[in-house]
Amino acid sequence: MKTDRMGTHSFLFLILTHFLLLTHFLYAQDKIIHHYTVRISEDLQTLYVEACFGNIAFYHLYAGSNLSAANTKNIRLNNHFKTRKYSADNYELALHQNAANTTLYYEFDLGQVKNRSRWNSSGKNSQFLRIPPDRWLWRPLELEENEEIHVTFDFPKNVYYSVPWQKIGLHTHLIDRTPYNWPSAGAFGNLAIDTISVSGCKLAIAAPGGDYPLKRKDLLHWIKNAAASVTNLYGSFPVKNAQVIIIPIGQKNEPVPFGMAIRGGGFSLEFYIDPSRPVEEFIADWTATHELSHSLLPYINRGQMWLSEGMATYYQYILMGRDGRLTETEAWQRIYNGFQKGKDNSPGKSVKITAENMRNYHAYPFVYWTGAALMLKADVALRKNSHSRKSLDRVLKQIQDRHIPATRTWDGREMLVEMDRLAQTSIFMDLYKKYINVTHFPVDTTYWKELGVLISDGEVQLTADAPLAHIRRQIIRGQK
Repeated sequence: MKTDRMGTHSFLFLILTHFLLLTHFLYAQDKIIHHYTVRISEDLQTLYVEACFGNIAFYHLYAGSNLSAANTKNIRLNNHFKTRKYSADNYELALHQNAANTTLYYEFDLGQVKNRSRWNSSGKNSQFLRIPPDRWLWRPLELEENEEIHVTFDFPKNVYYSVPWQKIGLHTHLIDRTPYNWPSAGAFGNLAIDTISVSGCKLAIAAPGGDYPLKRKDLLHWIKNAAASVTNLYGSFPVKNAQVIIIPIGQKNEPVPFGMAIRGGGFSLEFYIDPSRPVEEFIADWTATHELSHSLLPYINRGQMWLSEGMATYYQYILMGRDGRLTETEAWQRIYNGFQKGKDNSPGKSVKITAENMRNYHAYPFVYWTGAALMLKADVALRKNSHSRKSLDRVLKQIQDRHIPATRTWDGREMLVEMDRLAQTSIFMDLYKKYINVTHFPVDTTYWKELGVLISDGEVQLTADAPLAHIRRQIIRGQK
């Protein structure tokens, strides 16, 4: 009887295996692919795009900028019977016919892009153009589950490119499912491109070719060190692929005057650097750690940057403390200094009103550090109420498992509700309701004393006998 049962189970397993293989085959057969081929002129002035659309009905194409139409020329659509010419309007291209199984041709004038970026390296005319892909890519608005866009770059041997999309062939990439109008990062030209791996994430790093005081190996070490720091949160990097573009801007007062995270097409980063500075200054700088920490959350509505920027600001010095770049005292000193900077920058409005009207107030330190203060209070409360079984680190790991990579914009309040649900608390929304509409800063001297952080003439001293001193130590040491 035992042999009979095993035979029956083997037969059923064989049937199930064949069914799954057949299902996979049928899905592959039904997959609809729009295949783009992109070429570039030798002078980097013009892109030539050919798009062969799959067998699915659509009547419009879209680009991510209302400036795209002005730079797109010679648009033609061929349906195997005739070729029709078109012109685009802002970010929309109305085709006035079903574009299934047709071929689109157009040219994009790189020379006329208003805010393009161009650098020379080593005193030579080595061109490097920063052109976001959402500017030049005209694509269907939304994709069905079995619909994909593949882009192949057919460039001259001495012209390289950097795009945020997943690489699926030698020069072919799969466009992800983020909205078409999310800003993206891209560059063409004289680029040096390296790929490094950090805890399951492949980071494709592009920088202008040429000789700089900061050597390429040191630049890669800087990025890898900062990315590894983020993995100290929960053991892995939040995304599996990331694009990094390094942009030298000459001599400045700091190694990285500016950086930003970009979400369109995948998680991307741009760092504007002073390449004359030694690698030690880059390692000690917080900017890369901050920007990489943006990968911890899905894309949050810009009007609620108190959450997205607050989260990255909260962790920038904590992670530097965990990886040894800062001592515990140094980490809390920098956090305290940041809180003071935020308080001094207050426009006298609530963080909600300020964040929603940043063009008027420009109070970035106030918004960033108020958000960081809320994250500190949430982290402390999670650890305190659960006897250290819960933490902000753990909640972010749950966010990664369920919501990253993200293909939509989250509202800040919506994300806090989700964080409460995952942590089985009301801590995040309680803090939101208490502080989002007030003008005073969330953390005061009394709260610092509870953490065992004593302030004397602006200098931080740590004490071990405060009620929450053990939680303060856990946060820097990375005890989840």
